[in-house]
Amino acid sequence: MNRLAGNLAIVAGAIALGLIAGFGGAWAGLSQARAPEPFPQTVSALLDDASVGLTIEQHARIDALRQSYEAERKASGARLQTALVALSQAVVQKADKPAQVEAAAALVDGIVHERRMASIAFISNARALLTGPQRTTFDTSFLRVVANDPSYSQ
Repeated sequence: MNRLAGNLAIVAGAIALGLIAGFGGAWAGLSQARAPEPFPQTVSALLDDASVGLTIEQHARIDALRQSYEAERKASGARLQTALVALSQAVVQKADKPAQVEAAAALVDGIVHERRMASIAFISNARALLTGPQRTTFDTSFLRVVANDPSYSQ
């Protein structure tokens, strides 16, 4: 009977270590994935580039979009930080409760997805304010940046 208990303890320990390593890797990956945050700076710079040729009205409307986006990004960044702390605590304190660790990881994933969708919405809404030729100029520059900037592949 002691041998069985010893084997179960080894298996439980291996599972706990596997969960800690797996979720620790996921947490580290998410931390790295959010580090560059290239969209607001790069897209704003591309939109503000003189070659796009925004009118005063377009500048004002894009600035309003940008302010809203940045406020949303700041709020979701605070939620993401809180969720990452909760995930870290779950990995350390509740490794024997994988459902709780998975729930904490799912919350982080949801916030990261929400931030990604906000970036996409900002780009789409800004593009909608451009004329056809302006959109072509912006799109060409944007696609070139994405293709050549390694931070987009992280």
